[in-house]
Amino acid sequence: MKLTYRPEIDGLRALAVITVVLFHAKAPGFDNGYLGVDIFFVISGYLITSIIVSEHASNNFSYGRFVMRRVRRILPALVVVMLASIPFAYWLLLPDPLENFGQSLVATIFSANNILLWLTSGYWDLTSDFKPLLHTWSLGVEEQFYIFYPLLLVLILRLRLRACYVLLAFLIVLSFVLMVRIIDDDPSSAFYLLHYRAWQLLIGAMAGLLRTRSGLIPKPALSALGLALILAALFPAELPIAAALAMATCGTAAYLLWASSDSLVTWIFTRRSVVFVGLISYSFYLWHQPVFAFMRVAFFEPPSHGEFALGILLAFGLAVLSWRYVEVPFRSSHNTGSGSLLAFVGAGLAVSVTAGLTFHFTSGFPHRLQYSEDVGKAGMSVAYNERIYRLLPRNLPEGAKKPVVLVAGNSFARDFSNVLLEAGLGDALILLYRDDLAVCPSEWTDEEKLLVASLDTLIYASGNYASDCLEDIIPRAAALGLPVYFGGKKHFGSNLNPLLHLTPLERTAVRLRVPKGVRSSNNNQVSRIGDRYINIMAILSEDGGRSIRVTNDDGVLLTTDRVHFSEAGAIFLAERLPVLFPEIFALAYQDGSAEGND
Repeated sequence: MKLTYRPEIDGLRALAVITVVLFHAKAPGFDNGYLGVDIFFVISGYLITSIIVSEHASNNFSYGRFVMRRVRRILPALVVVMLASIPFAYWLLLPDPLENFGQSLVATIFSANNILLWLTSGYWDLTSDFKPLLHTWSLGVEEQFYIFYPLLLVLILRLRLRACYVLLAFLIVLSFVLMVRIIDDDPSSAFYLLHYRAWQLLIGAMAGLLRTRSGLIPKPALSALGLALILAALFPAELPIAAALAMATCGTAAYLLWASSDSLVTWIFTRRSVVFVGLISYSFYLWHQPVFAFMRVAFFEPPSHGEFALGILLAFGLAVLSWRYVEVPFRSSHNTGSGSLLAFVGAGLAVSVTAGLTFHFTSGFPHRLQYSEDVGKAGMSVAYNERIYRLLPRNLPEGAKKPVVLVAGNSFARDFSNVLLEAGLGDALILLYRDDLAVCPSEWTDEEKLLVASLDTLIYASGNYASDCLEDIIPRAAALGLPVYFGGKKHFGSNLNPLLHLTPLERTAVRLRVPKGVRSSNNNQVSRIGDRYINIMAILSEDGGRSIRVTNDDGVLLTTDRVHFSEAGAIFLAERLPVLFPEIFALAYQDGSAEGND
């Protein structure tokens, strides 16, 4: 059984890569362009199954040869992109992003960047737009699939054909059900992990098995239906994620099953220019994210659509070069022997691992910030924020005689707790911290009522407050004689990385634009609840919240992730807290037993 080349598949690859690139360029109308990766998953499952089935039928399948083909297909171009990214990352990224880049280098080499991204998702996840190797998560999923699936397929091919279909169908349904059950509660797991993504590769595998073993003939109507499903998923007004994934996946499988290169349905996909984009789609996919990421981190404001257009042209040009001079030569053993391949890949991986581990263990070279002290070390802000778990109790200690203040909320509440501690209020007050107290519960539990009754002041701090929540909780707390306050918003601009190339003195003059949504939300909350709202932006901004300072007077960053305070940020606000929040100092020093801050 010999496989024939199908140009319409390369045409579909072109559609997939273009939609992904335009999605990452934030082009209008391509909000669902991420589904291009799902199209690639189905195509990959289809092609490797078709190859394995063909080789197995002629008793010519070798797992070692399969792996070597994958090495030739994936690693040479990937190594080139990683090596090219290293110097730009060192030059452009602040310590935290550089440390994360180093981790991604190592994880990508071991086909595990999807696992790294899953483990590091959450509050402290760095902005994905700034990650040059973000897109290699999909390679991790595919490479993990390639390790196990060929062996499984060879085993099930010993069964009757119907049993093969039944077993593949069972695995598809199992993976899909697992994904649907978790996608709302844990979207990062559903997005990054193989067992929640396997159904897409396996649907492609089912299509490959059907096409090669069941003698299906092309059917333009069914291939048109498949293409319609793909387009409906890619360009909707709004679709649930699970539905969009299913439509793109099933549509791709139908297209692969019934399309042919000589039908009207595939006419556009078989044009020479479109097929060429499909041929270079892997290199285009590899290059676009580093190009976009470094464009973003190089400037304080996001690139314009015109600048992204230039970035797309650059990524395309790099893709053509790496396809012509890296992919094509290394893909064929006739052009490049196994020894040369392994030497090139091995040397590139060794350099990448060395760089990645260096970036990690040096915490992203914080000395580049030129601080007088070691305060810029990567990861310090996370540890500083979360120290509250060790420092502040959850409940009122027995025999307490000082005023009791509870700060409740998520990482923003821990942020504000650090400000109170840096202001010296930890000695004058009993500060408590709870991350399990709902901001606006319909009713407090009996335990919460006892806790609230023991308080002198309640401070909530969160990223967002519902408008009806703010107006409901204040009178409810007042009925209990409990003053309640809300920690306000803060946002330190779109990108901090360019500060790396300024001297500490130059940084003190920098003011970054606050996103419009943050400004309007902050102003709305000020107008709704007045002095119950702790307007942090009023201290950090000198022009009514349109722009914000990003360093203290020594040029040390007030934040490392744009939304939480660093230690320097907490100290900076603490020094100004008596003006911002005089009520807390009045409570702390009402008996005159201690001196307040001036």
